[in-house]
Amino acid sequence: MTNSEYSGIGYTLQDRDTIWKETMKLVKLNNTWNLEITGKGELKPTIFKVTNIEKEQFTSENPNNESPKLIKYDFEDEILKARISGGEMEIPFEFERIQK
Repeated sequence: MTNSEYSGIGYTLQDRDTIWKETMKLVKLNNTWNLEITGKGELKPTIFKVTNIEKEQFTSENPNNESPKLIKYDFEDEILKARISGGEMEIPFEFERIQK
């Protein structure tokens, strides 16, 4: 990891089983930040352009993606919260840091 690339893994558990997993990268290239998300079985990431950065939050968008079209992250009390949306749909997520 560098100060122009950050990475993470998101997963959903159900009864201690992983039912969804994706990798995420926040990459800065030519002064533009992009969020790259690759889900299970996907060969190429879906790219979301970071359109707004504020203290403790950022928003990324891909209006051409079927769903979601918008992803917003907020860092609050040591928890990373995300909201994905597209059309009338909105789904909240919470991420916790795993200590290595």
